[in-house]
Amino acid sequence: MLFFLSVCCRGEVVRCTLWNGYAQQFNDFLTQNNPIENVMAVIQHVKIKLWQGQYTVQNDKFGTRLFLNEEIHEVNELRRRYYY
Repeated sequence: MLFFLSVCCRGEVVRCTLWNGYAQQFNDFLTQNNPIENVMAVIQHVKIKLWQGQYTVQNDKFGTRLFLNEEIHEVNELRRRYYY
């Protein structure tokens, strides 16, 4: 599964590829929530690669953690700064 993340501070787009259980987690989230709304995704322990002149983010096989619209203080601050 491939999806795009908008990096708020510069308006850039970063490609992010999720595999296996991480892709299923993201797909389940979209199925259970309104996919039209902005999704705040925090992804820890990822691989960052340069591919065709652009940086891509990809989950690691075992260590990645994926948080979707979680109530995290820093995420809430970012959300308030850019969406309200």
